Amino acid sequence: TIVLVQDAIIGERQMGVTEWLLSKPLSRSVYVLSKLLAHGLGVLVILVGLQGVLGYGLLWLLAGEAWPLVPYLVGVAGMAVHTLFYLALGLMMGVLTTKRGVLLGVSLGVLLGGLLVGGFLGTFMMLTPWALAQVLPAPVLGVPLPVSIWVPIGVTALLSVACVAVALVRFERLEF
Repeated sequence: TIVLVQDAIIGERQMGVTEWLLSKPLSRSVYVLSKLLAHGLGVLVILVGLQGVLGYGLLWLLAGEAWPLVPYLVGVAGMAVHTLFYLALGLMMGVLTTKRGVLLGVSLGVLLGGLLVGGFLGTFMMLTPWALAQVLPAPVLGVPLPVSIWVPIGVTALLSVACVAVALVRFERLEF
């Protein structure tokens, strides 16, 4: 997701497409939200949906019977929230910087850095998107869901909204 979205805003700004589009009757917030919608739909359909269907089919083949669908869909929905967070983070970074290296460095640093420092955070880890990698296998494997599974999902959704809000506010103030 991060690599796919790196060019969404930065590339168009560098080629002059953004300036051309904004010279038309198009608001700046619609421009950013259209990037979120277009890339979000593609990411959800191809990276989450298609991969989820293929994964379900493989589990069915390995188990020899249909895998319980509802717990599996809870796990896939959590992965959708996780993936959309990195999409929102990438779009925000695309607004905040004009350099792809900075966007990739920060976004991939957040993703991979969380995996490295996660063990040091203790229970605070549940307030980060990084906890999703730990809690989402539980519903898929049929482990009883603790109420705490909703904390990282909710926090990640809120962080995604915050990233989009920062991108919208900052894009309104950019000079072209």
